[in-house]
Amino acid sequence: MTLIEGTTKKITCFVNSDAYPTPVIQWYIGETEIGGTEETLELTADKIHDGRKLRCVATNNNKSLSSTTIMNILCM
Repeated sequence: MTLIEGTTKKITCFVNSDAYPTPVIQWYIGETEIGGTEETLELTADKIHDGRKLRCVATNNNKSLSSTTIMNILCM
């Protein structure tokens, strides 16, 4: 994912809307939990995040699925 430093982008973690119980969403940059428990995260690009992994983890019934992308932050 390529972002321009200082811009804000909405990123969505798609989960099964029929899942029961409703999955718990957690967002991470690297290994650090950044908060956000909704499917959509509003992220402001910062140069310190360049090359780091952005990860969404959805958990229910003690089972987890995750999706990861690498952030490429362009400094202007």
